Amino acid sequence: MADQNIYLKYKRDQRHLVYWITHTSAQIIKQHPFESSVIESTTGVVSLSTLKSLSGLIAKHAVEVPGSIFRLLESIIDARKATHNLFLKITASNPYPNILLTFGWG
Repeated sequence: MADQNIYLKYKRDQRHLVYWITHTSAQIIKQHPFESSVIESTTGVVSLSTLKSLSGLIAKHAVEVPGSIFRLLESIIDARKATHNLFLKITASNPYPNILLTFGWG
């Protein structure tokens, strides 16, 4: 149950981070129409490459990143590390060959 809670918190934090990135970059694009080469998401689905572009736009305009966003990043990184460690623990105790081969470990 604790592992599921970590995952749910991770997904929630990730949604908040993506929201902040898309919302902040949309504000920049409204203020600077020449930045329209960066694609805004109108579908609600944002690819990793789009997130990277939007993050670059935010950095280019030197937008101050709130402390809460840094805490979200830290929380997301910690959750990913915890999930990775759990996966390693599971595969070490029961190394199902197909799982190991899938990840190039076998």
